Amino acid sequence: KNRAVGEPLLELGSRKPGKVSANLLDLLECGLLQPGTANVFVVYQDNTWIGDLSADGHIAFQGQTFTSPSAWAIFAKRITNPTKKADDGWKSVRYGAPEGPSLDMMKGEFGRIEQLKAAGIEVDTQDAASRIVAECVAGAQGGSPSPRPTRKRKAGDAVTASADEMSWIERYPGCEHGAPKSYAGTPANENMDFTTLIGRDVCVFDEDV
Repeated sequence: KNRAVGEPLLELGSRKPGKVSANLLDLLECGLLQPGTANVFVVYQDNTWIGDLSADGHIAFQGQTFTSPSAWAIFAKRITNPTKKADDGWKSVRYGAPEGPSLDMMKGEFGRIEQLKAAGIEVDTQDAASRIVAECVAGAQGGSPSPRPTRKRKAGDAVTASADEMSWIERYPGCEHGAPKSYAGTPANENMDFTTLIGRDVCVFDEDV
């Protein structure tokens, strides 16, 4: 439930974050990306370049058509840095807003959705994309559309999290139930039904503590 944006759910499959095999056309066809004008961005050295994403997975910019994110990213960055050798467009190109998610994050979300589908779970891909863009933009502006539990403590301590504080409530409608109450149970594992913890006291273990 604490999955970072764009990170696949590893328990449901073998893919690792950043290892998802997909291209722009795959992301368009599944609905994570939408074709349109002025919806992909490269930000570099205080400059922002804006491109148009077509339905065939190409990017139009300054009268030219680029068949890959990297081809467009290096072209744009060489406008101000002609000596730049190469660029990973999946990490440089952002979707939806200059502060939006990188295409690499969207590809990770694609992998997560494919794993969920393989497990028989349907996902609204357009809604997922909108949430990722909103979270990235809010994060860049210093805010967060999804409040999270207010504090962490060492193992053995308890943190009370009410239902409206759990960020994944918004992702999984139908979990908004139950008044906060004490919970005494076993440590969480991958087979645990986390919906039973909503509104209850939870023990938080932080490996960095």
